Amino acid sequence: MTADYYITGIGVSQYYYGAQRLGLPAADILQRSGMTPEITLQPMHHTPVDDFERFLLELILESGDDMLGIRIGEQVMPSLYGVLPTVATMAGSGHEAVESALKYQALVGGNAGAIRLLSTADDHVAFQGLLAYPNPVIRRHLAESMAVLLYKLATFITGRQDLRVTEIQFEHAPASDTSKAYLETLLGCPIRYEAPEIRVVVHRSLLDISLNAYSGDAMRVAEELARQQLAQQQTHQSIVQQIKLQVRTLMAGSSPRREIVADRLGISVRTLDRRLADAGLSWQQLLDSLRAQLAQEFLSEGTLTVQDIANRLGFADARSFQRRFRHWTGKSPSAYRESKGWPG
Repeated sequence: MTADYYITGIGVSQYYYGAQRLGLPAADILQRSGMTPEITLQPMHHTPVDDFERFLLELILESGDDMLGIRIGEQVMPSLYGVLPTVATMAGSGHEAVESALKYQALVGGNAGAIRLLSTADDHVAFQGLLAYPNPVIRRHLAESMAVLLYKLATFITGRQDLRVTEIQFEHAPASDTSKAYLETLLGCPIRYEAPEIRVVVHRSLLDISLNAYSGDAMRVAEELARQQLAQQQTHQSIVQQIKLQVRTLMAGSSPRREIVADRLGISVRTLDRRLADAGLSWQQLLDSLRAQLAQEFLSEGTLTVQDIANRLGFADARSFQRRFRHWTGKSPSAYRESKGWPG
């Protein structure tokens, strides 16, 4: 399942306090989800993805708002993020600010989500979003929230309200025409839905913006504190964890290929295979393990048909998936789903 993935107390706080600002009873919902603010919101606390998903689903149901992720992303609260805003604002340029923020992003997202900076063929760069959350509703709200929050934080760090990105790409379909129009107006750019992955594309010149708050001494102090916090939290992901996150992300839309994963990580296929071998895994074993996890997650949610799940996991047909699932669990997909309280 998703037991290996977690989000930090800082990450949970964005949604907790963001929901409170929107008038939602976040404390009650957190407790109904089996957590307490006193523990869960501690910056260094690790909340398992399953618990965080339960909290978010309750927030979504309580709000009845298909734009909740967007509205929470609009709630910019720099004080929640500890030393990270200082690291970013004390950088000399937009590029240095981005580099520093990405370097220490695990202090917020844990290992359940990540943002990578990619070069493109023209004068643009892309921020690629990776999410380990399998639930499509959760993925949509998180992706939209992340895009809006990134934009709002960029305007905060640079002090410029005229920043515009070139394009945003989402894997999901728009929740409604209203949410699509609202996002395009808010971010001032076209949005492409049902894309292969989550991306925010910006012109390279935006990274050259000078930051007036630059201070070399303050930057060094902030960076040292961030390094200490990251080491304390022990969230440096191994290469195998990074491979798994990439594969899970690709599996949300299609069957992943080694070449694509290696390219995204900036390593060769041979290096990828060697890293897996060092961990006692082959590419096929990794795929089977993650397919088994995702199959059980999808069946437990009860929202996808067996054929839908087979398609998502890259099986030729539902029968092939059913045979493989029985090999993994000893049960048919229908029997497994019934054991989770859903009709087969």
